[in-house]
Amino acid sequence: MGIIQPEKCCCFSLRTGAMILGIIGLIASVSSFLSSAITAAEFDKTTVPDDMKPYVDYYYAAWAYFLPSGFIEICVHLALLYGVEKERHGFLLPWLIMNMVNIVACGIISFMAFIIVTMAHNFGYGIATGIFTVPFMMLYIHFWCVVRALFVEFKQGAQATQPIRMAMPC
Repeated sequence: MGIIQPEKCCCFSLRTGAMILGIIGLIASVSSFLSSAITAAEFDKTTVPDDMKPYVDYYYAAWAYFLPSGFIEICVHLALLYGVEKERHGFLLPWLIMNMVNIVACGIISFMAFIIVTMAHNFGYGIATGIFTVPFMMLYIHFWCVVRALFVEFKQGAQATQPIRMAMPC
């Protein structure tokens, strides 16, 4: 059984769907990067309450993660947009890799949330957590499959248009 190859993204073509995903992702990553940068620039250690001072280093660690990762996400979404526009499959690969890592991480976190909620409350709350998270995970996987289908389409098109090279006998 192979990976699902959708022919459309919702009611759009694969190309249009990937462009929409790239634009939405770019807007989200730029806003995340800017909010992290502004918060880091405005942070004043002297105004932190005494009981929170031991946690100040965690703020710096979070910014050390969020600022570079936000910049990387911006670059990845720009690469997706460029790859879709120019039909270059190699530019779609960073987006596919980054989002597969995100899908796996979200799956692990969702499973852990199910276990924690089930143990802390009861099985009904755990099921409610699953009912809430599973549709979003399925949608996320569908979007990944859309970009992968476009990647395969561009790659097959690139291989079909490459000239055949033959070695000349000496």
